Amino acid sequence: MVKLLYNDALAPITSELGFLKCDAKTAASTFLAWHTKIRSPLGQVLEEKDLADESLDSLIRHLLPLANMHTRFLFVPTRGQWTAFFDNSWCGSDPASICSYLAEQIGCLGIRAVWVPNTFKERKGHLGAVIFEVYDKPNPILNIRRSICLINDGNWTTKWDFETSGEPFDFEDVERYKTRRKTDRFTPEMLDNYLKALGIDAFSEDFYCASKECPAKLISIHGKIPDDVTYYSLKEAREDY
Repeated sequence: MVKLLYNDALAPITSELGFLKCDAKTAASTFLAWHTKIRSPLGQVLEEKDLADESLDSLIRHLLPLANMHTRFLFVPTRGQWTAFFDNSWCGSDPASICSYLAEQIGCLGIRAVWVPNTFKERKGHLGAVIFEVYDKPNPILNIRRSICLINDGNWTTKWDFETSGEPFDFEDVERYKTRRKTDRFTPEMLDNYLKALGIDAFSEDFYCASKECPAKLISIHGKIPDDVTYYSLKEAREDY
């Protein structure tokens, strides 16, 4: 049975995972060029730092503290052809907007993988979700080539919604999508299998690696940060977990 990264101890940072099919240097430099144009007029400066010879746990902790504005971004090499992406948003990383755009600019595949266990009960906890999205140009809607989405929509009856768009990959178990119970149509095990079919062992800590030859890239924003930015420890961000 597939397990969450670090048994979910680093959620919400690891609740959504982003991947780009390129090296970390290319991903980070493309991100820097993009965000420098956005941030410079605001009086903000981006700093890039190499991180090597650290576990994924240690690499992710460089994102702390978390914030209600994205101020740190992390690109981590893997043992495959992919680079993983994380950021320091207090409510979880945002690979959808970042990876879809970077995939288009670089000309590579991008992935968004979401696995949030459903703990929502009596108006508390977290809404469950299992999502698989592939970004590949040219596609008119957010660069999305394929999307499979199972989410708890948050109403008081704890209703689940299941949707797909785009052409299925050959490795997909499309018959499962017809199952009567929605939560059986797309499971964490299926998400794990789909990612592995693309060469991504997302939920294995050993898949992620950083070395002096291929370091992880940490990009931080400095300068005129808005006064209303609030910072959170990981413990504070996990109060509902």
